[in-house]
Amino acid sequence: MKKENGKYYAIVNVVTEVEELKKTGENIGIDLGLKTLVTLSNTQEIANLDLSQEETMIKKIPEKNCQEKKKYMSKNYQKTLKKYHKWVDRKNNKIKNTYHHISKKIVENYDIISMEDLNIKGMFKNKKWSHKLQQISLYTLLQMIKYKAEWYGKKFIQIDRYYPSSKKCRHCGKNKPRIKTPHEKMEMPKL
Repeated sequence: MKKENGKYYAIVNVVTEVEELKKTGENIGIDLGLKTLVTLSNTQEIANLDLSQEETMIKKIPEKNCQEKKKYMSKNYQKTLKKYHKWVDRKNNKIKNTYHHISKKIVENYDIISMEDLNIKGMFKNKKWSHKLQQISLYTLLQMIKYKAEWYGKKFIQIDRYYPSSKKCRHCGKNKPRIKTPHEKMEMPKL
């Protein structure tokens, strides 16, 4: 039994057999980011989710509670808390649903999936990006792709974060002559 956001959930473990998916003979490299959620090595991009409505409501409700100075745990306070939990659940469910669809589609279409080993803890140290990183939860998507690849008999490879994959041409394999290095000043992408 688990209580989350004012709701009780029963946890049931079920052991099932998962059939391996048919081999497609295709491979793909995946780059996760802030501007576009997923960029595939075949130049296909998947945009970030629009969570602006949920984020606005999540911020607005506690402020409303404070401004109206509702008595802690009164009926009105509990009604407002219920609305707050509704929006938090809506945001979390939207993210999970989208990530399940993306990860399943990638695993269905490609046999070898390679992704960069992200330094998520290091990324959170950047104050400008930490809120957006919290919003989109890249690690969740990475884990979903990883476990689904294992389930369905596909190969998942994590590439070292210092490997210059973005410098290499996907057609000929040569390194591009000039690309911004981490030591140069980089501007925050407009979100």
